[in-house]
Amino acid sequence: MTKIKVEVTDADIRHGQSGNCWRCPVALAIKRVTRAQEVNVTAIDVSVWGDSVVLDTPPTSSAWTTKRLSDPCWSLERVQLPTVVRAWIRAFDDNKPVRPFFFHLEVPWL
Repeated sequence: MTKIKVEVTDADIRHGQSGNCWRCPVALAIKRVTRAQEVNVTAIDVSVWGDSVVLDTPPTSSAWTTKRLSDPCWSLERVQLPTVVRAWIRAFDDNKPVRPFFFHLEVPWL
């Protein structure tokens, strides 16, 4: 597995919707970083759909890296979220004040 850096920005927070697993700021940030077609975030994990993903910040290069997921047509990969991200999502969904942050996510497709 490879770790990717996911940064949840002020814009993600402004455009995010509480209680919406497709429009959560964390989902928006992961979608932006991976360029997946769809990202769904629950209280415990994230699901990524698409035929491939692109990493904007590959670990050892400034070039973008594209990796195909397991099924070339349409695929789902599920990854457990770190505890700190789960707590942040709960606070956002409860309409508590939240701040931009970043976290690392281990992804199985790299």
